[in-house]
Amino acid sequence: MLPLITWYIFIQLLSITAFPICFTIFKNLKDKGYAISKIMGAVFVTYISYILSVIKMSEFGVRTIFLSWLILLLIDVYLVYFKRIFKKINLNDGTFWKIILTTEIVFLSTFLIFCFIRSFYPGIYGGESVYDLAYTNTLKRTDTFPPKHTWFSTANLDNYYYSGHLIIAVLSILTNVPTHYAYNLALALNMSLLSVICFSIVFNLTKKFKYAIFAVILIVFCGNLMGLFEAVSYLKPGINWYIDNYYPPQGGSFLSKIRSYNWWWPSRIIPGAIHEFPFWSFIWGDLHGHFLALPFRAAVILILVSIFNSRKTTFQLLKKKRNFIIPALLILSLMIGFSMTINIYDYPFLLLLSGILLFFNDLKISKGIKPNIIFSFLASILIVFLSFISFFLINSQMIQRLNSPILEILPHDQNQYINTTERTGIGLEIFKTSLYHFFVVFSLQILAILAFIFDDIYKNFRFKKLALFLLIIYLIFLSVVFLNFFRRYEEFYLPMKPELNIKYFIFDFQLLALILPTITWSLFKFLRTENRELSFILILLIFSCLYILICELVNLEGRYVFMNKVYGTLYITLGIISTYFIYLIIKRTKFRSILSKVSIMVFFIIFLSYLVFPIFSTLQKTNLLTPQEEKLTLNGIKFLNRTHPNDYKAIKWINKNIEGTPTILEAPGRPYQYTSRVSVYTGLPTVLGSTDHMELHLAIERGLIDQIWREMDEIYNTNDNIEALDLLEKYEIDYIYIGELEKYYNELNIDFRGSIEDKSYSPEGLKKFSKYPEHYTLIYNHSDVQIYEVNWENILSE
Repeated sequence: MLPLITWYIFIQLLSITAFPICFTIFKNLKDKGYAISKIMGAVFVTYISYILSVIKMSEFGVRTIFLSWLILLLIDVYLVYFKRIFKKINLNDGTFWKIILTTEIVFLSTFLIFCFIRSFYPGIYGGESVYDLAYTNTLKRTDTFPPKHTWFSTANLDNYYYSGHLIIAVLSILTNVPTHYAYNLALALNMSLLSVICFSIVFNLTKKFKYAIFAVILIVFCGNLMGLFEAVSYLKPGINWYIDNYYPPQGGSFLSKIRSYNWWWPSRIIPGAIHEFPFWSFIWGDLHGHFLALPFRAAVILILVSIFNSRKTTFQLLKKKRNFIIPALLILSLMIGFSMTINIYDYPFLLLLSGILLFFNDLKISKGIKPNIIFSFLASILIVFLSFISFFLINSQMIQRLNSPILEILPHDQNQYINTTERTGIGLEIFKTSLYHFFVVFSLQILAILAFIFDDIYKNFRFKKLALFLLIIYLIFLSVVFLNFFRRYEEFYLPMKPELNIKYFIFDFQLLALILPTITWSLFKFLRTENRELSFILILLIFSCLYILICELVNLEGRYVFMNKVYGTLYITLGIISTYFIYLIIKRTKFRSILSKVSIMVFFIIFLSYLVFPIFSTLQKTNLLTPQEEKLTLNGIKFLNRTHPNDYKAIKWINKNIEGTPTILEAPGRPYQYTSRVSVYTGLPTVLGSTDHMELHLAIERGLIDQIWREMDEIYNTNDNIEALDLLEKYEIDYIYIGELEKYYNELNIDFRGSIEDKSYSPEGLKKFSKYPEHYTLIYNHSDVQIYEVNWENILSE
């Protein structure tokens, strides 16, 4: 409980520190930037701390972090005391304080809900969670940048990926909360940050709390139709849902089926792709980049809402003496740049969204293309680009990568490809998503968008009967394309060769039937409407359609990973768009017509079906709300005390007694096995951790990995101490860990497929470390674990 309270208090303090800056820049928002200050406080302190460390002004650590905070406080003093930015706030403005209070309630309630859920299964193991914790632990330990690589100590951690983990490390240092608590708190924090930012976006567009809260539930908590499909399968087995490789559980009671609920499959509906959504990512529990980037994507949208609310062109804003556009664009660039170092795939899309919105905003206000529009558009993009580059160049690892081909700059972190045997690079996507699969994933969002479009066309078209006739024709056409999937569904699980004929563009590339008419109507409606909020939503809709098209046309390092890295943005944008359209439908019709009542009823039914996934998946993951430990906890390594108590005690001792990032030797291993546990749970770099990860992430040749593996084995196995010392010096090893795994490898190291690797270390070889106390000092000896410190001073003096 204490780590949770401490974490929450410091997040609030950082938010308060960042609020004066956000207030100065985001005055056009209803909450004056209060919601975005939640994430900006953590970003500002992390960014400043990183800069101070990189330019060698101060070592990274608690002093540098508090110095960064002090710099923010000095900026606050300048803004509040000298600039008197708050002098125009009406303290009696009940609406403003109601917005602030509601935002705070949303933040706290979502944070506590997700902490509560996670407390039932807090263990950090399996999947990529150990990888994420390992990075976070190493970043917390380091005092310089770039730090040693956790699983490949002769290399450095690459900052194209770890900035999200760096924020967690900074918060862990700042709050003095251990990383095995901070990891689970960060999972909850990420969801609550996404919640308040989405709340602020929709509230600024609708001015209604209920729709803002609905958007939070839809984007942050909901699943898709697959959750309902599986629940129906429990009651009526044997239904073919046309989801590849999905097999619902057979037999048993309904309660037992909930225990075995297949929460995994709602993120694998589209063939050949992963399409995680926020609640699924939270339930899975990996602090991977595409998950940590979620609130950053939403923050970019909120900043653009603030710019759009100014109701002036970029050129007009730039002419003002005290304009907010330059700092707003700089903050926008910072968020885009920071997001890139969390999830590099986001950069082109967030920059595309910013460019589209800035251009269309100027086009709308100027009522046509004029020279100042072109100037302001180019100036805005140039500011975004240059400020991003300035952030990009700060990352020392990236400077080296700039001299490499583009595919070497992009991350290589995929671990599976569907229907492909090698990395695809950048090419044309030959798989296509069917309307059916897309509808299963985004049914409520699609229906809300189509309902509003149909209603708008019918009401505003001069010839009502012709409009009705055209809408019916389009519905029939869309239905024919939709139903065509069931006649030839197996073809959508195979590559489709692009062909320049009608059949391909209608029945193979099915999403065109939905996307092209939507883009056409959005452009037409944008040019005619005077509603600023609707104009923003239309721009967001155009962007979303282009986003989908890019995912269907471009293959970047494999469809399986590419869509997983970028599809999270669609859940945010389509959630915002559909919520706003539902708001307008209800506002315009007021339930007067039968059609409007039926539409809202359909929305409500689908919305309820979306809630099946969060409810059932939570019950399954928490074992029907039964704690895995003896009591609820957020301690992510407590499970070790039950499964591997000797390692648990040794790891606690290391975290308490060994500082910095010296290299420790432990048994190398494969991913998803009980290996690399010392480096994972302490952050001490090891010579070779998860070998498959290193092969993919660092693009290391398999031959080199195998060589290092053999030499690590040789250190443990050899009876020749001189040979062992040569290898220890080669890899600059400071500590040697001998635990259960090193002694009983075959008994413990069973991988996720159930296979056992034929490997063990010689007892005679392990005993040599105790034979040479002048070379190896026994610093820890408890039960089945010994830790030796290599006495390099003695060794080098001989």
